[in-house]
This record gives sequence, C-alpha cells and structure tokens, in this order.
Amino acid sequence: MTDSEPTVVLFRVWRAAPKTVIALFPYELGTMDPATCQSYEHMGQHGPANPVLVIGATRPATPEEYADLRRELERPPYGYRLTVRQRTPHDDAEVRAAKLRRMREAARHAV
Repeated sequence: MTDSEPTVVLFRVWRAAPKTVIALFPYELGTMDPATCQSYEHMGQHGPANPVLVIGATRPATPEEYADLRRELERPPYGYRLTVRQRTPHDDAEVRAAKLRRMREAARHAV
C-alpha cells in the first residue's frame, strides 16, 4: 500500500522506560471514538491511542530518535508519505469527528 497524499505524523518518545518511539497520526481515526487517533510503534504496530494521554506521557522525539521508525513507515508494506509535525494540529479532533460522521452516513445509505 502506498499513500498518494502525505500523512501527518507526530513522533514522540515515552518518558517511562523503555523509552521507545511512538508515531501518532492525528488525522486518522483510532476507533469509532473521535477522541482516539491511529498510532504505530515497532512493538505492537498499529493501534488506537488517545493523543492527549500519549502527549502527556511523552516528549517530542528528535529526528535521530525517530529515524528508524520513519523508515519503517515509509517503506513497503506501509508506504506512507509522511509530513512530520512537532505539535498536534489544532483541528485534529474535528477532522476525526468529520471522518466518523461521513463513515456513519455512508453506512446508513448502504443499508
């Protein structure tokens, strides 16, 4: 899979041991709850995350710290085109909520 559009990502390092890097995708739904976004770690791979809680328990990762994880996400099978941000976009929750509304509307029309 390759993305044709760039995907916004925040790379963060857990403050508690082990100090591993997590990638947060603030515009991607994590679950059917718009308070969650998609995340990725070497261990555990893709899964939902609450960005507010994760940011509270992490610090921004340096380019050196997230280089391996970024390479993993940009090559097959993921093939993301990443746009790295240092801060959570101000509209992230609204974008996730709008995606959820569109999904629910499409499901309602499909029945």
